[in-house]
Amino acid sequence: MGITRREFLIGMTTTFGGALTVGLSGCGGNGGESPGALAQSTRLTVGTQQFEFGSTGSVFLLERENHDVVALNANGTQRFRIVGRPFTGAGDLNYPVALAQSDSGLIYVLSKGGSRVHVYQSNGQPSFVFGGFGNGPGQFSYPSDLVIDRAGNLFVTDSFNHRIDKFTADGGYVQSIGSFGLNGAGLNAPKGIDLDAFGLLHVTDSGNFRVSVFQTTGQYLYSYGSRGSGPGQFKSLIALAIAPTGIVYVADAVAGKILMFDNAGRYLAQISPQMADGTPALPVALAYSPSDTLMVKGLPGRSGS
Repeated sequence: MGITRREFLIGMTTTFGGALTVGLSGCGGNGGESPGALAQSTRLTVGTQQFEFGSTGSVFLLERENHDVVALNANGTQRFRIVGRPFTGAGDLNYPVALAQSDSGLIYVLSKGGSRVHVYQSNGQPSFVFGGFGNGPGQFSYPSDLVIDRAGNLFVTDSFNHRIDKFTADGGYVQSIGSFGLNGAGLNAPKGIDLDAFGLLHVTDSGNFRVSVFQTTGQYLYSYGSRGSGPGQFKSLIALAIAPTGIVYVADAVAGKILMFDNAGRYLAQISPQMADGTPALPVALAYSPSDTLMVKGLPGRSGS
């Protein structure tokens, strides 16, 4: 059962596109053009919490500063809590920033503070931990996001090592994808990552102000976006989320916007999210829910646009 907007986010709920357009500008480079059919059914929810969605319809709340992860029932009540704490050892969950759940039910939580991936059973019981700080194979330096492919492989964006690290479901290191570079297959502080319906990896290559696309085997395919303030350009980019329809949403926290592309990298439109009081929201985390709602963690502030 998918969640509804009302049940989980404290903040502003709105629909953009059609008659209920809110904070929308531009499509395909034409600043006055409506977003068209691709954007008509997209729902947007903005709040101050970060949510992730599991493979079985599970909903998880990431409490970064408390170092905890809370699993929620469909009605918003707590199912269980994974308790973390400031880092004191390899077993401690510290500053969780991303979560993914496999088809088998295993929960993978990325601990930025500990530079590790913590794995839990579907009931929240600890299973195993892998990774560690460093620049060697299977080690991380400022890991930022993760995703699981259809085969059960795990991909972690390793920001300060300028690569994507691939692991098997049991934490075995497979390969690193990309290395430091300013064009082509090069990466410069990759952060957000998601898979499209074709099984391709889309990665926010933040230092290069673009999204880069790779096959899960590591082959570089193409990039889209560039630095700037025009249509399809970024002042910053951290998070992204991909809808089942193929629309790619990319958060630009500095500009206070969410840019929309198709999965071939063609620019569609952009959204200017707002907090509940109508002030600009700086989007820092995105997740696409099973109820076809884009969930946005926003920080109140003035955009740089």
